[in-house]
Amino acid sequence: MSIQSVSNNEVLIDLCNFSGTLRIAAGSLSASGVPVEDVDSPKIQQSTEDDISDDNNITPKGQKKLNFFGKKTTTNINTDSSSSSEQPESENTPAKRNSSTEPEQLQSGKKQRTSHFDEDVIEETKQEEVDIENDKSQDESLTLATLGQTMVDELSRDSFVQSSYNSTASIEEENGAKMSTITAKAKDSTKKKEIAPSPRWGQTMTMITDTKFIVYGGQTFDPADDSAKPLSDLFVYCLLENKWSKPINCDGVARTWHTANFLPQRQLLLCFGGDVEDEKTGKMTSTDQVMVLDCEIFLWYPPTVSGQIPSGRSGHSASVFEDTSELVVFGGVKNGKWLNSASVLDTNRWRWSTIRAVGVAPPHRSYHSSTAIKTDDGTRLVIFGGNDDSKCFNTVHLLERVGNGKFGWSHPKCSGDLPKPRTGHTATLLPDGHTILIYGGWDPNTEDENSDEDLVFGDSFLLDTKTWTWSKGPSPRFGATYQSGKSAAKNGGRSRVGHSAVLAPCSSDGLQVLAFGGRLPGNEFAADFQSMSFKV
Repeated sequence: MSIQSVSNNEVLIDLCNFSGTLRIAAGSLSASGVPVEDVDSPKIQQSTEDDISDDNNITPKGQKKLNFFGKKTTTNINTDSSSSSEQPESENTPAKRNSSTEPEQLQSGKKQRTSHFDEDVIEETKQEEVDIENDKSQDESLTLATLGQTMVDELSRDSFVQSSYNSTASIEEENGAKMSTITAKAKDSTKKKEIAPSPRWGQTMTMITDTKFIVYGGQTFDPADDSAKPLSDLFVYCLLENKWSKPINCDGVARTWHTANFLPQRQLLLCFGGDVEDEKTGKMTSTDQVMVLDCEIFLWYPPTVSGQIPSGRSGHSASVFEDTSELVVFGGVKNGKWLNSASVLDTNRWRWSTIRAVGVAPPHRSYHSSTAIKTDDGTRLVIFGGNDDSKCFNTVHLLERVGNGKFGWSHPKCSGDLPKPRTGHTATLLPDGHTILIYGGWDPNTEDENSDEDLVFGDSFLLDTKTWTWSKGPSPRFGATYQSGKSAAKNGGRSRVGHSAVLAPCSSDGLQVLAFGGRLPGNEFAADFQSMSFKV
């Protein structure tokens, strides 16, 4: 503070970017100092009143607003009545104040708002044990909506508490050790629960980088109403950290037995079809919806598609022809009707067309697998297994271009150690580009010899698409390396159906087929990993 001039009963001062006039209440200015009174300018008084009024009028309207500039965003924060009610009666007759609080009171409007916010953070922390239950019930009722997708706003609450903690930490740096206890309490309150997907089947699992993959959707058992329900959640797993994460506000449409394919050049996850819950009836129905997730910003959006849109279906297969950026869809089931039609989506123009292939198409089926393989002549689609309403298959079928942009069907004869007919398995292309690994699945029409339950497979097979020869594959083993923390899933065993798998790096053996989730014998759902590794 610097004094510019002294005259009569007035002192002109400069204080931290604030210029103003101090009036001496009584007597004359002496060397020992005279009690002085500050008078807030009308502009600052009005600003402070407006800020308090705005804060009190904030009400959540279906969602909690986040503000990272120090302004309050909740309605249950108590304000200091002593500071807000202390107003001068007039400019000529101001109320007397203690001179010891003088420096704190001669602040700009911005500084006063920060002070109010700091007091609110302290007040919230002190009353944490009293209000935590009310806050929790309030937060669970709030939702965030993006393109029709919804999620519980639990992460938004965590973000707000973390923002408050960061602000408290900065105050501590200015005010000293007196804030250390409050800061520690605020930090403890921000401990997040361990993130991991619940047990499920019918989900998708898609690599988006060399070390990360996405698990989306599926179906799990809801004990509340003793029924299965589709899931909308999305998780990202990092192989380098062996850790799950959940992007904020990134839940998609609740669906199961859909497909999800990654377009690496555009960093898009393309999802099609699946079973969804009808909003009116509550029953499961097949959808023809296409949704795209931008994996750079984790935002869902529905592309505007045109052309001959295929009928809604689930349990279908979908593979990308990388040389033409086309998504080829085959088979599936729609409300109890099995399909063997094929369609192609031009992902550059988002235009659908029906494939009129030459040759004989495979029988109607669902829950089969399709794998795109590059050859010198282009890309071919290898289809294996699946089921119709009465039986499962273990035959192999090819769909490829035969000239002039047309597709054709062929049915190679395979030899070797053929797998038993199955459905709900996974098929993964190995690094050599021509060997496919088949893992798991079941035959719901056949009972296990050792029990009265459905026959669920835990074996794997290798198909060489150059010689069309089958051979036994590696035995799956529990991926204990990828289970950590209190949320670590138990070993569900090798046998499973409706799981998902990707080709991923392996620290010891080079590469591995990593499978997640699925339905186990005994009608239980899994959330563990099974690994089949290969040396490169």
